[in-house]
Amino acid sequence: MTQELRIPPRYLLWVSNFYPYKRAALALAAFAALPPELRARNPLVLAGGDWQGGLARARWEAARLGVERDTRFLGWVDDGWLPALYRHARAHISASAEETFGRNVLEAMACGCPNLLQDLPVLREVTGGAAWLTDFVQQGIAADALREMCVNDATTARLRTQGIVQAGRFSFVRLARERLAAILPLLVGCSPE
Repeated sequence: MTQELRIPPRYLLWVSNFYPYKRAALALAAFAALPPELRARNPLVLAGGDWQGGLARARWEAARLGVERDTRFLGWVDDGWLPALYRHARAHISASAEETFGRNVLEAMACGCPNLLQDLPVLREVTGGAAWLTDFVQQGIAADALREMCVNDATTARLRTQGIVQAGRFSFVRLARERLAAILPLLVGCSPE
């Protein structure tokens, strides 16, 4: 897999389309604050489709920060590649300013990939303590967390194990049951028009 996509065997992973609210620039800034040798050993792989020039802006930001040599932009990746990308990553990172659910976070956990995420209420709920939450706006704090994910095997092993367990609590069947349980009582009181 890593040879076919031309990525190294150890890397940090960012998965999302390049929407403005996903804040790729903040993830790149935290990455740029790592020591050069740590960036070289743990390059940042960004996978996702372009959105209104967001991919070009992220590439420009990587060049501006001087980390283009240690970043790899895959562009749009077929869903079939995602499980392997997550499984082989040192960590999945997301600096997103908002989420409705965080599907990529759940995907990462299900594949045994530790998450380093922007601290958002919805991501606290989805991860249930099985992720490292930080504030990417505070570059130093985010960089320290990212460095810890790169060097601390005990932390990543713990998050990997907890994430798999947490991901197992989610299913489409459960989602459908919960939605129907919320909707059906509302429909009972409705009259046909």
